[in-house]
Amino acid sequence: MNSAGEVSLSMLRRGIFLSDSRLMRLLKTISNNDETAQYNLKLITNHRWQASYPDMGDNGLATENKYVYSAKKISFWTKIYFSLPFVKMYASRKNIYCRNVRDFFDESRNEIYSGETLDFPEDWVNLVIQDKKLLVHKTIISCKSEKLAAAIEFQSRLKSGVKDENKILEVQIDLEMRLMLLLLEHCYIGSIVSMLPSSHSECNQVLLELALVANEFICPSLLSEIEMRLLSSSPYSCFCRSCSQITNTLHVRTTCEGPSSLITGKTALDVISIAQNIGSSPLNIHDCFRIKVRECDVFNLSKHDEYDKISLWQSPSPFYIARKVACKCVLQDYIEVEKSDTFYRTRDSVEEDFTGTQFASQLLLFCLEELCS
Repeated sequence: MNSAGEVSLSMLRRGIFLSDSRLMRLLKTISNNDETAQYNLKLITNHRWQASYPDMGDNGLATENKYVYSAKKISFWTKIYFSLPFVKMYASRKNIYCRNVRDFFDESRNEIYSGETLDFPEDWVNLVIQDKKLLVHKTIISCKSEKLAAAIEFQSRLKSGVKDENKILEVQIDLEMRLMLLLLEHCYIGSIVSMLPSSHSECNQVLLELALVANEFICPSLLSEIEMRLLSSSPYSCFCRSCSQITNTLHVRTTCEGPSSLITGKTALDVISIAQNIGSSPLNIHDCFRIKVRECDVFNLSKHDEYDKISLWQSPSPFYIARKVACKCVLQDYIEVEKSDTFYRTRDSVEEDFTGTQFASQLLLFCLEELCS
């Protein structure tokens, strides 16, 4: 058994809290590069994160058809979203995170764009989920998700020779309705603005499930949003264009601060598991969607060009920072980790290879090595 894992286990089970300085000393005992370990620890204790990605809603859309995001508080696509039949059926106007949407509802006090959903019949597509049809606009969801774009294109080619041209295209989607609704909300608004559970533990679980969906459907902006929510001390914030601190015509930049409210001792192992799953994905997520660490406070910046003066470190892959934050949480809140259901399930699944003590030691050693790499 590795001595570092033994020492860690002994300290943590005696209730000794690993402060950042103690954790740094422990990392030095197993690291071949003190600077790497020190830099990694600095990255995940900085608690200032930034996500920046292209405004996909503007790509290839015709301005005469209003398929663009405007500079107004609430975008055209957001208004269209809340007028869709399935949104009226499944979603609620209560507990909306976006202040601009709330204000719009308060000001209008009427149905939003009650008839304009039907303005663009050439853009309709029915997503068929569990025998239920969701009428959506293929332009906006194709911009956000490469898998949905490919499925729509495939069905369009199959139906190209069908005589009934007035029939709305249908695409079968194998996904739970609750997760599909969250994916579509992100596609239209640019952020999840409702429907997340109020319980932090349940919210964490839903976000991790949704992360796998975002990875499968090749929706990198949603994957980025989910990681930001996991890292944030305010996981119910809105990350839409209107609520972003700084935007320009080409990019949306969102920021959040930690420490994380969702990554705790009881959830850390789940985050690590999902992060490894996503990290091993063969999909190549473009650099612009990766989370960045801010090395100074830029919440009050008002000029776009001031961003060029800020030192930013970019994570090499999606969920890279979330994984390291979760590993740090395991080391600093190990007593809670041992109480989690995931700990018992994982330990029981490998009990033929390790005793309980060996498993705990190997887990701590894994987290230590993760922070050193």
